[in-house]
Amino acid sequence: MKKIIVLLLFVSIGSLFSQVENRRDYNSYGFFTGLNYNIHSSSFSSLPGVPNCCTEFTSATGVGLSIGLLADFQTNNIIEHSGFDIRLSFDMLDAEFNEKDQRGGNTVNPNLIDQSNPQNTDIRDVDINHNILAALSIVSLEPTFRYSPIYDLNLHLGFKFGIPITSSFNQNSVITSPDYVVFKDTDGFKRNVASGDEIPEVNGFHSSLALGVGYEFPLAKKLYIIPEVRYFLALNDVNIDNWKPNHLRFDIAFKYYSIPSKEKPVIIDTLYKRDTLIVKNPNVVEPKVELVSTDITENTDESDERIFVTKTISEKYEKTIPRDILITAKLSGDIEDVKQIVIEELEMEEGFPLLPYVFFDKGKGDLNNSSQLMDDYTLLGNKFEEQELPWNTLKIHNQLLNVIGSRMTDNPDARINVIGTNNNTGVEKQNIALSEKRANSVKEYLVNNWGIDASRINTESRNLPAIPGNSDMPDGIVENQRAEIESDDYEILKPVYLKDIVKVSNPPIVNIMPEISSSDEESEVDYNLTIKQDNNILRLVNSSEIGDSGYDWNVLEDPQPLLDKPVEVVLNAKDQFGNEAIDTKTTEVEQLTIKKKRFELKDDNRIEKFALIVFDYDKSTLSNRHKKVLDDIKSRIEPNSIITIEGYTDRTGSAEYNKNLAKRRAEEVNKYIGTKNNNITLKAIGEDKLLYNNNIPQGRNYSRTVLVKIVTPIK
Repeated sequence: MKKIIVLLLFVSIGSLFSQVENRRDYNSYGFFTGLNYNIHSSSFSSLPGVPNCCTEFTSATGVGLSIGLLADFQTNNIIEHSGFDIRLSFDMLDAEFNEKDQRGGNTVNPNLIDQSNPQNTDIRDVDINHNILAALSIVSLEPTFRYSPIYDLNLHLGFKFGIPITSSFNQNSVITSPDYVVFKDTDGFKRNVASGDEIPEVNGFHSSLALGVGYEFPLAKKLYIIPEVRYFLALNDVNIDNWKPNHLRFDIAFKYYSIPSKEKPVIIDTLYKRDTLIVKNPNVVEPKVELVSTDITENTDESDERIFVTKTISEKYEKTIPRDILITAKLSGDIEDVKQIVIEELEMEEGFPLLPYVFFDKGKGDLNNSSQLMDDYTLLGNKFEEQELPWNTLKIHNQLLNVIGSRMTDNPDARINVIGTNNNTGVEKQNIALSEKRANSVKEYLVNNWGIDASRINTESRNLPAIPGNSDMPDGIVENQRAEIESDDYEILKPVYLKDIVKVSNPPIVNIMPEISSSDEESEVDYNLTIKQDNNILRLVNSSEIGDSGYDWNVLEDPQPLLDKPVEVVLNAKDQFGNEAIDTKTTEVEQLTIKKKRFELKDDNRIEKFALIVFDYDKSTLSNRHKKVLDDIKSRIEPNSIITIEGYTDRTGSAEYNKNLAKRRAEEVNKYIGTKNNNITLKAIGEDKLLYNNNIPQGRNYSRTVLVKIVTPIK
């Protein structure tokens, strides 16, 4: 056997050069790319020769890209740490003007007409948005003087001179409210429309004052990366109007210094490798070590700055020891007392409520901006199975439209009503068109993806829902951005019921503690645990995975015991000399499957969980749909059933109020169930335990629930 001891000795020889030359003594070249934040200032009401009814365009903003080449010529002979920076670049100075114009008071505007009442000449409170989208690109020369007060910090002052290569604009004036007023000359909401035209009388030369700052970070010996910020104050206008294209540019520049190469220093490292072969000899009294052989090799490696020579001296030794070594291995912990592991199957059924709301992003009406997953369940035959849905309330809600589509397919006489709503604030205020779009997007999905006859789906639109969330709070505002689905057919919106068989283990976790010892202090013992059943290895655990408290075996973690046969735990220990020790523990396993329990007529429990009641915001009253769900729950209760009713709320409101609201919800459910069973427990949880993610509207809605758990012994 071998024992390797590595000893590193670093010996530096040869000629070392003095401090690396100052890079600021050399010229540099490179390129840069940047993002422009364009801040145009202006004072004009229309472009030359282009009609516009805006009072005045005062400012515009936009973003664009810049890319170019750079050269930095040192001027240290004039001012220390200075240079002359020249850049050739392509810059996008696009910007958008938006000016709001409110025509109010008693002013009569002859250009406007009331579509709902053409005779109305008293048109007030008309909002008009004037828009100009300018596309301006220039090729520019950018000379600046650079000064570096701190070694890596660059300050720039200079000019930019540019020639425009593209200059175009789009413009329009749009009536944004009210929706019954139009322009008389166009008979529509828009006028003064231009698209893709050249900016009239554009200047053929642009100039700006340039100010900038940057900091150099090394990437390699001669290559540096420089984050920069530069501001350009325009000195002349885009055209004859008062319109100056100021902009702020955020750059990333790469600069290469033309520093001449120098002779590299040589560094020699000496590496010793010592291998020791252990020999046991009962005739020796004291251990002894002898050098058997020596081998010397050299390896050369070169970097950008140095030459490394590695000299390796390999020595082989033989160590003779006088006696045998005894190691011991013992298994302790829970495994000593666990005589049998019982793995039991239990029947489990759980009901998941179907929240009939599709929540949309603010200002959006398309389903790809909603809470729904648009899985490809189409008319081409991609099969949807409700029983294959995951055991997760929020993931089931993501499939709401597919569940409804599948159920309407199975129930061809069923009809639904889809009601689109908005939060009636900001961009959604009085936005009935957005509400209508939300309702229609739900209808179109069911028609196009599930082949549902459009006549079976009625749509409505309104502002706030009939029972809205709290419009004074952000959570409530988001909850009102939705489409609601109603149906007189209970089968369409009834809960989703999933069944499964779950396993439990007694005990669930078995602690195994290895105890290892050796009669020789130099002995390095490695060990592992093997857990197996009928030659099938369930666990193979190395010593590095076992902590001070031993190893905790989670019985039901795969792979798990699957047979009515003993489990064998084996501890194997071995040192570097080849000495070994082993210890084994065996425990019985009983598999109580559903079939076996029925056959042997043992007691069993059927567990049913129902979170089927989703209450409206701040409500505890039961709707007719709630009562149909509870009728199904009542039918499952037997005289020997043990029932737990737990009331929950979302995070809205105080903890004390929510605790009381949760209590009222649990009491309403208990009152309706009306069972005489004495094994009923009511719990008011409130917001102490939030069942679902309350950062999303569907999570808050599902948290307004009552959880009913029924445990029924089966003979």
